[in-house]
Amino acid sequence: MNRFRKRYAPLTVIVAALLIALAWAWQSLDSSATSAANAADDLATCQRLAARVTALSRDARPTAGATDLATPDLARLIESAATTAAIPADSLIRIAPEPPRTREGRPYQEQSTEVVLHAVTVEQTVRFLYALATAAPNLRPTNIGLLTPSDAPANTTAWNAEIRLTHLIYTPATPQKLTGLQP
Repeated sequence: MNRFRKRYAPLTVIVAALLIALAWAWQSLDSSATSAANAADDLATCQRLAARVTALSRDARPTAGATDLATPDLARLIESAATTAAIPADSLIRIAPEPPRTREGRPYQEQSTEVVLHAVTVEQTVRFLYALATAAPNLRPTNIGLLTPSDAPANTTAWNAEIRLTHLIYTPATPQKLTGLQP
């Protein structure tokens, strides 16, 4: 029996090593097949979602919150908010819309409007901004400055307010063909 062990022991070790290598190769192949099936499912999902995005972008319309406010409408809206905030008409010094600026890589332009109020209280300013936010949620204050009026007495609560309001204007680019997507 000792002779048998000496003769077949190396062969047994080699066969065992081959069986272990075969098991490892089989497990790797099975794992690769599972990964490939998952990748194919993910690709199908991505293609389906890309087709849906393409279809929805063709039908996209500007939302009410991202449309152009015409200058007269904007002026009326600001004047109405000033009236709501109990700001006298002669305190509304300036409404100055600026030309829209393109936002890089986005289908929106940003339009700013400068509003200057003279001799208003902080409470009136806050009420004015609240009335604007309620009437036009897409119109947002991006800069607010309160300055002491030069002609005001030293012990007054009146301020000059310089407010920059900004809203987005939807300006879709011409549709471009999406490459590599299959609906």
